[in-house]
Amino acid sequence: MVMDLLWIVVKIAGSLLSTVCAFRAYLKFINLHPYSPLFQVVKNCTDWIVQPLAKIFPDSNKYDWGSISGAILISFFVAIFFYFTKTLQNIDARVINGFPEFIQPFGFVLILGIVWLLDWCLHLTVILIIVHVVLSWISPATKIGAMRPIVERLVSPLLLPLQKIIFRGSPKFSELNFDPSPIALFVILQILFLVNDRVIVELISSIL
Repeated sequence: MVMDLLWIVVKIAGSLLSTVCAFRAYLKFINLHPYSPLFQVVKNCTDWIVQPLAKIFPDSNKYDWGSISGAILISFFVAIFFYFTKTLQNIDARVINGFPEFIQPFGFVLILGIVWLLDWCLHLTVILIIVHVVLSWISPATKIGAMRPIVERLVSPLLLPLQKIIFRGSPKFSELNFDPSPIALFVILQILFLVNDRVIVELISSIL
């Protein structure tokens, strides 16, 4: 019971921190101004892990390797913690090929961490798209509507490729002043969720 509660805390905290690190890398990728309020909030939440890693993995013009490695490292920790909480009581100390048996699935555990990170990023993408759609119905003159420019900046790299394909194939959408790209992205995200969930189930069954 205690380990289950501890696992819930670690999963929530780890998924949030890992996702925020990945989000920081995304903000760098889209060239969001480093002194914007959003970037500053994300920076303050992640500097404790990103700055030490940035010394090992220097940033490039587009990629924040410190944030990327931080997101991956935290996801690894969450996956390893999950593995030990589920197998701690049943650890077999037998040695196989020079390694204790409980260490054998560690490759799958690390892959699980990466797949979980992808899952968390997909959920963040869904949230951003929902916020984008809701704000598109609200007047920019309102306080909430004032958030539209920053949200559009966040989602435009995701929607722009789909908009090019859709409007090139069906010019009537532009005449109707209707943008179906968020719907198309939702469909793609649902497919990715189905595939990702299946991979997670298979990995967990291989590990435990």
